[in-house]
Amino acid sequence: MGEKRVRRSKELKFVGLISLQTGDLNIALEGFMLVGAFFAIVGSYLASNALVGVLFALTFTTLFAVLFAYVVITLKSDVFVVGIAMNLMAAGGTVYLSRLIFNVKGSFSSPRIAGLPTVYFPFLDGIPILGPLLNGHSLFVYLSWVFVLLFWMLMYKTPYGYYFRAAGEHPMALETAGLRVNRMRWIASLVCGVMCGLAGAHLSSGTCGFSSRI
Repeated sequence: MGEKRVRRSKELKFVGLISLQTGDLNIALEGFMLVGAFFAIVGSYLASNALVGVLFALTFTTLFAVLFAYVVITLKSDVFVVGIAMNLMAAGGTVYLSRLIFNVKGSFSSPRIAGLPTVYFPFLDGIPILGPLLNGHSLFVYLSWVFVLLFWMLMYKTPYGYYFRAAGEHPMALETAGLRVNRMRWIASLVCGVMCGLAGAHLSSGTCGFSSRI
């Protein structure tokens, strides 16, 4: 349980990076990821296809992010109150929908659920520590390493990274430069929703036990 909490904490820090840089401390990330995890299973179960599950997760977490951005940015509501409310909405909503769709009160498992493919490197078999460390993980584990590099480049090596950071640190300077702070906050919130969708899909479909091997 402790190991799971540490892993989830690291994922939350990663997916919330851009939103935090623009000045929005999104404490609803667990709710976002719960929505992504649930709808990844729904999509995968309905179509018996992991890609459909990921698309379901991305769609519904993005809609969740739109709701968060509208209430916090457009309506200027308190970000902490909204975050707590959305976490409760995600927790209660997924329990209700699991009863409605799967007719279960707790966990759900089915051979129709197609898990995310795992990646296997045969040449690492003979290496004692490196082999188990790098082999047999969900495809999204390896993609997360790529995303770390891409987001670092975005935030510190491109003009857009400066825009995101300025929106949170010096919003008046960004407005003076002719860029809208709220637009940057909206983009950051949507990107955060997409990343939460991927993280949620990994938490459910990446560990469901019905995955194929690449």
